[in-house]
Amino acid sequence: MVVINEMILLILIGIFFILILALIIILSIARFYFTLYWSINEEEQMVILSVHLLKIRVYYKEIELDSFDFSDNKKTSTNKKKDLRLIGSLLLDQGRLEQFEVDAIIGTGEPDTTAILYGLCKGIMEALKNYFSTKTMTPIHCNISADFDEEILETEGICMISLKMRKTIRALRKNK
Repeated sequence: MVVINEMILLILIGIFFILILALIIILSIARFYFTLYWSINEEEQMVILSVHLLKIRVYYKEIELDSFDFSDNKKTSTNKKKDLRLIGSLLLDQGRLEQFEVDAIIGTGEPDTTAILYGLCKGIMEALKNYFSTKTMTPIHCNISADFDEEILETEGICMISLKMRKTIRALRKNK
């Protein structure tokens, strides 16, 4: 009876170690998916950030921009700047663009200023398209139009970037 209990215990310990090893392997090849959705028009001004891992949402934040206080002019600490640089370098260097779509209508009410702003926005979008199309073969949908008659800013879009968990952990360790 004691021998059977010891064998069952050894089998359970073996199964436990196999499950732990399988979990480590799965998590090392898993990807984080960062999704940023935004919609800005006269009725709503919102940004939604969500993070998924293995198709499970691990983070979700919805921000209403009309209730957001932009007048806070506090100096950003050096730690926050360092964190933002780290996040930016992670997303640009290690990330893979999965989806990028943007639709925008811009207008300042003055045709000459609208034309300059429209050209600037088109140039920025083309630069982003070229940068990410060389890294990935993801199709990028970008539709920007100008309204020369009225003052308007309407934009809606989605951007999804994926990061391998292993590379993310390695980069975080290197930069600490």
